[in-house]
Amino acid sequence: MKKLFLLALLALLLVNSGIAKGTKTKVVTLATIHGLHLQSKYTYQDVIRAIDSYKPDLICLEIRPEEFRTKTYLQEMMYATAYGDLNKIAVAPIDWYTGDAKRNDRTIRDSLMKLDNYKAMQRQLDSLENASEIMKAFTAKYGQNIFQRKDLGFEFYNGDDFNGYNREYYRLSISIFGDSPVNLSAVTRNKKMTQRIIDAVKKYKAKRVVVLCGGEHKSIIEDFLNENGTVEVLSASSILPLNDYKLSDVMVSARPNLYFTKVDTAEANSYYSSMISPLLMKKHSMPSFSENDYFDLSTVGKVLQNWEKDVPTSATMMYEQAWYNFLVKNYDKCIEYANAFLQSPNLNKQDVPDFFAYRLLGFSYDMKNDRAAALESYKKGKAAMAEKKMKEEMVNSLLGKYETTPFVR
Repeated sequence: MKKLFLLALLALLLVNSGIAKGTKTKVVTLATIHGLHLQSKYTYQDVIRAIDSYKPDLICLEIRPEEFRTKTYLQEMMYATAYGDLNKIAVAPIDWYTGDAKRNDRTIRDSLMKLDNYKAMQRQLDSLENASEIMKAFTAKYGQNIFQRKDLGFEFYNGDDFNGYNREYYRLSISIFGDSPVNLSAVTRNKKMTQRIIDAVKKYKAKRVVVLCGGEHKSIIEDFLNENGTVEVLSASSILPLNDYKLSDVMVSARPNLYFTKVDTAEANSYYSSMISPLLMKKHSMPSFSENDYFDLSTVGKVLQNWEKDVPTSATMMYEQAWYNFLVKNYDKCIEYANAFLQSPNLNKQDVPDFFAYRLLGFSYDMKNDRAAALESYKKGKAAMAEKKMKEEMVNSLLGKYETTPFVR
């Protein structure tokens, strides 16, 4: 009886100490590809669906604490924050690096790589990469530049091959350059990020954690988490299949006051721009587009309604409204918003160049068969470009042909 009592007591102590099997906090790291989600089979929607499928009680994001809720950031991190806020899930910033936009590891790396001794070290690294069986096998299977491929999805970027390639690349880079700006201080940065994950787990008493980070971080952070031993790292494949949660639900429901600690007009503009920029950014310079693109115009329209309600005098909102109405073929509304943008006292030509609005007016007038108004708009657009001292080839590529040939869709 005494022996049974002692065994029961030991089991209770193991459970309370978190040593017993299955009691560790479970962590899934999701590799993201930042702006490339827009053109990849691995979409922003996949990221949100992965989070929702896993049902975390804590979301950790690749953004520094000093920028979190004060500045907009990488698109998938903004969407994930909105998802967490809307679903009352804790969100923690875990990125780390020193410096600012003018001087940081990237700018230092660019300077170093111009030096002869660093060029020689890079040649050494190239030789190691060419000899690496892991990297040779990866390249033979997937090609030289995977980011130009559009057929690789969630399972690839979160799979063993991609993780193994990144792990090998950083191992070789560190062997030549050390833990330095050349590899963005991979050891120090990822150790700091890992510790911030562990700290967030303790702070929020989390049991199911999802970490969003660029693909180059995933394997290193997972290795450090496994080395730490206080959490259980799960494979991203364990949450498959992804459910059908709609990113549009996040985009339409999210508002600036959920994200920012303090909201003014600039913050609101930045927030709404970040919500819709993945859907509109490609269309700003190239009006001919595929209707089959990863593109949800109805969602954009709803976000723009929220934006106009919150900041009715925003010139940036007027410009995006003009593009939206052009895309849905409401040319009268497009003209109305484009003119409002050009006449707005809040117009900042650094944020949105006015010549794009003139070009958009020209397109809309051409679609309405008002050739005289279209030509006048193109003329004003050219004048705006000349004011900015833009090169003639750029001017001609953007506006030149439409002076002789009407725009058609």
